Amino acid sequence: MESLAPLIQFVELHNVFFNVLGTWLIGLFTIVLAVATSLLWYTTRHSANAAMRAAISAEDAVSIAREEMVIGKRPYIGINQVNSILSPHDEDRTVNALIYTYIKNSGATPAVNVSTWLQAKCFAGDIPADFDFPQMESPKEQGQILPGTEIFLLLGLPRADIGKMLAGTHRYYVWGGCDYNNFLIKDRRHQLRFCYVVNILNPVLLALRYEDFADHARIEREGPSFAFAPYSRGNSSD
Repeated sequence: MESLAPLIQFVELHNVFFNVLGTWLIGLFTIVLAVATSLLWYTTRHSANAAMRAAISAEDAVSIAREEMVIGKRPYIGINQVNSILSPHDEDRTVNALIYTYIKNSGATPAVNVSTWLQAKCFAGDIPADFDFPQMESPKEQGQILPGTEIFLLLGLPRADIGKMLAGTHRYYVWGGCDYNNFLIKDRRHQLRFCYVVNILNPVLLALRYEDFADHARIEREGPSFAFAPYSRGNSSD
């Protein structure tokens, strides 16, 4: 015990110093702990943000890939051609010509749930500015159109309207549409809208020859031939 007396006297003599040193060490530890806690919080937050950014990037990549698939591999329906023939069976003398509007799938996948409609009207001049291109109440269900294939929409051109066109007093307009789904993503509905004007190309030339098998004889029917031009309104495709 006597050997510890000098040490005890030293501690008692420097008691204030040791108290200050202890307080300083506690403060230093507190500062170090606060810095370590801050670094841990920053690292955790940075990791969380990085994980969130990675998740967003992955989601964006999926969305971009999906959109590229929709754009690159989707069906595309458009007008391929328009033809006309003189009606071979017009005993009722109401229809003198038939107009065939061909629509084709130029895309890479089938168009499904296809519905089409076609309307026409003879106007004295241009279509009115407020004309809304009305649709059919019951479009025709076509099923599907495979890539590279086409279907036609048939319309009769009345004899009376042809007479008005020949007189130069009226113009004949045809408009229609096609609604369809993407084969790969069926929840997206696409549509085609078109309008064209029918003009008399030549009123007297022989248009076509028909074989009337009922009479077992070739019948030549003379009549006007037609030209078709896209109209400036009513055309759209998505």
